[in-house]
Amino acid sequence: MTHITPLSDNAWDTCVCPEGFTLCGGSCWRYENSSLISYDAAVSLCADLGAEVALTTSSTENDCAVCLGGSIGIWLGLRGSTTLESFLTSDGSTPTYTNWHPTQTALSGCESYGCDNCVYVDPIDGQWTDYRCDFILLVLCQTRTCCA
Repeated sequence: MTHITPLSDNAWDTCVCPEGFTLCGGSCWRYENSSLISYDAAVSLCADLGAEVALTTSSTENDCAVCLGGSIGIWLGLRGSTTLESFLTSDGSTPTYTNWHPTQTALSGCESYGCDNCVYVDPIDGQWTDYRCDFILLVLCQTRTCCA
């Protein structure tokens, strides 16, 4: 699939997403709805596709994730341990954009299942919530090799 986006009056940028991926918000996305899987399984599945578990870096990308993600929560590419500020991306950096649910002021349920938490996006309001990484959700894979 090729999309041509005007950059100025006389410049054009051609974006080509890998087969099975959809262009949205400057990234290529692939919704894997074949089964509910844990966060670690989602990481492996996306890696096999040459991608990563999706991480939205803007409200536009967050909207893409919600639109492409269907009606069940989807994993986001963040993992943390003790505080919301501890959540890091797959490359170990702090996210530049967040969309935490307003009630998400601290990690939920550490006393129940430990504090190795991952993040999912709610399909209804697009807000983020942490939850245990062994929970099973759908996955949205993303590659940023297309265009900015």
